[in-house]
Amino acid sequence: MKAFVIFEDELHANFYPLSLTRPLWDLRCGAFSFRERWEHLIRARFGKNSHIFFFTREHLVPWYRSRYPDCEVNNHGVFYQFSEIQFINATSYHLTSSLECKKESVLYLQNQPVTARISSKKLNRSMESVPAMIRNSSVRAFEPHGDDETAHLGKASYIWDLVSLNGRLLSADFSFFGASGERKVPDTVTILGDRDQIYLGEGVEMEPFSVLDARKGPIMIDDGALICAFSRIEGPCYIGKNARILGAKIREGCSIGEKCRIGGEVEESIFHGNTNKYHDGFIGHSYIGEWVNMGAMTTNSDLKNNYRDVKVYIPEVRKSTKSNKMGCFIGDHVKTSIGTLINTGCSVGTGAMLVNSGSLTPYHIPPFAWYIHGNIEERTWLDDFIATAGLMMSRRDVAIGDEYASMLRELYHHYVKPVSGK
Repeated sequence: MKAFVIFEDELHANFYPLSLTRPLWDLRCGAFSFRERWEHLIRARFGKNSHIFFFTREHLVPWYRSRYPDCEVNNHGVFYQFSEIQFINATSYHLTSSLECKKESVLYLQNQPVTARISSKKLNRSMESVPAMIRNSSVRAFEPHGDDETAHLGKASYIWDLVSLNGRLLSADFSFFGASGERKVPDTVTILGDRDQIYLGEGVEMEPFSVLDARKGPIMIDDGALICAFSRIEGPCYIGKNARILGAKIREGCSIGEKCRIGGEVEESIFHGNTNKYHDGFIGHSYIGEWVNMGAMTTNSDLKNNYRDVKVYIPEVRKSTKSNKMGCFIGDHVKTSIGTLINTGCSVGTGAMLVNSGSLTPYHIPPFAWYIHGNIEERTWLDDFIATAGLMMSRRDVAIGDEYASMLRELYHHYVKPVSGK
């Protein structure tokens, strides 16, 4: 009997700051998280009752078991209960429905195991991590040679790879939706391009004088979303369930998570769910976490004045993205004041506060810090932060829960020195 194991490799720090609060398989790219996409692909290929297991860092396990009670998270019993395991790297992707892997073999890309198919008797179960278990198994390892062997297969290695990849995965993900037919689109909405490249879910409301432009790729608007008057949405694009698009300009290559509120202008960016960008302002070539609140006119730069490649902070180093078009990376529960100006390639850690100082932010603002009066200060108090997070979540009818609060507390104590005060 065969099982599938979706695992993180050791590169989770490369997906800072989003990876501070989530497994790599819960990162959004395209119309889905990697978890959702792998579940779709596996069950479409091997049946609805396929056995799928997920592995992540231990400190995230209690919260993600609570968040996804139907998912098997860090259940090591899989290595004893099943005769064969197919391993899949969380941030790898297939642009086709093929999930074939040779028996007793490991496929590597960029020196990381991407997929493997191994008999359980050949696994070294004493290994602490799944990647180590794969590397120490007695099976054949190989790397593809030539573009033909990897044309449908790839792997993201850094957070900015997801921004660059988003448009391609959006186009590929459209096959899971399919055209819903022009009859669902009101006559007061303008459609540009192929109408069969537009999907509207159940209960979608589109106010008059909106534009759906599918000339560059498909548009997927999921169940319960509201598209307010004078919005313009360009494909490829995904608008999540119960999201609100408030007269915004949604340029190509955008993924908007569930229950987001989006106004202003957004281009080639990814938003996790429950984030507010209600007002005017520009966000481009960026990755925004969950429970973020952006004050009016918050704007980021996604192009340097000298047109050179943008560097982005990941722990202890700034890395070149090898792209001159890259914006900002904002972790969960970040808040920005009105008029905040976010620098090119800026990374903002979980729970940080940005207050407009009249100038661009520095390239990195640590978790739970305040950027205020042009300086980075340790100003966030834990109890106040947890209370505010719970209040914001309750506005979306979500209880903060003990597991989630504990995960945030652990993260806080890791990054913030003990200080006196409230």
